[in-house]
Amino acid sequence: MKRARWSRSTLPAQCSPKMLSYVTFDEIESSLDRYTVVDVRSPKEYADSTIVGAVNIPLFPDAERAHVGTL
Repeated sequence: MKRARWSRSTLPAQCSPKMLSYVTFDEIESSLDRYTVVDVRSPKEYADSTIVGAVNIPLFPDAERAHVGTL
């Protein structure tokens, strides 16, 4: 499959990242067909609870997250 090459300035409007300052769970749940929810918590935190359909892209693995939590 060939992937399109887009720069930030040429992203289609429907793919443009949106900054949200505050949303309710109901707003997220009703928008899952239009947006992808990215959960950046550790894999353990993600496994404990998450929004159905969210994609986990952790900033830290479990061991590093545990260390960060002690600083």
